[in-house]
Amino acid sequence: MDRRRLTSRTPPTPPRRARPPGLHFLSAVGGSASDPRVPEQAKFYRITVIILFLYDNQLESLDPLAPLEHSLERLYIQNNRISTLAPLSGFSLLTALDASGNFIEYLDQLSLPSLEDLTLDRQRTSEEGGIHGDASTLSFPSLQTVSVSHSGMTDPGFLIAFRAAESVTLAHNQLADLGSLVQKLRLFRRLASVDVSGNQFGPEKRTRERFVTDIPWL
Repeated sequence: MDRRRLTSRTPPTPPRRARPPGLHFLSAVGGSASDPRVPEQAKFYRITVIILFLYDNQLESLDPLAPLEHSLERLYIQNNRISTLAPLSGFSLLTALDASGNFIEYLDQLSLPSLEDLTLDRQRTSEEGGIHGDASTLSFPSLQTVSVSHSGMTDPGFLIAFRAAESVTLAHNQLADLGSLVQKLRLFRRLASVDVSGNQFGPEKRTRERFVTDIPWL
């Protein structure tokens, strides 16, 4: 048998897909940092950060994350002192964002075209009425799951910005107008599950019946 002939017919091994240089995972959690200095240096060192954990710090601003705009895919910033997510607008690859336990009272000026999972639970709001926002300045066309629980919400108006979502959790807020909420959720044409427990809608059975009647695709 001609070994050279056999070898020449063996298909070549496909080259591995090249990954961008630098870090792909970065964690700086549980400290007293008030400014994410490490990500700020990413531009200088040509670092590519895809997943970033910065929870349990004292961060007040997300502006220093700007160098990661074209690489960051998952961001975890729970339990900081952040009051706005606007600096993240335009992070085109971001698919997951958890900003629970911050000070976000007003959500606006935020466009995240690839975002699939958004968590905004336990916002420490000082204003009566809890977390609210301006839906006309918000865009999440790829959203699949959203959770805004334990945040004192009374006005569901800005929720229409999440209308692409399939799963919505609004548990333990201060929502009392069931009709207004149902009217907003009827615009969620892909809605498959919703949790509004712990609000002020009255008997759970009546709430469930209203959803079944007005949102029959649930």
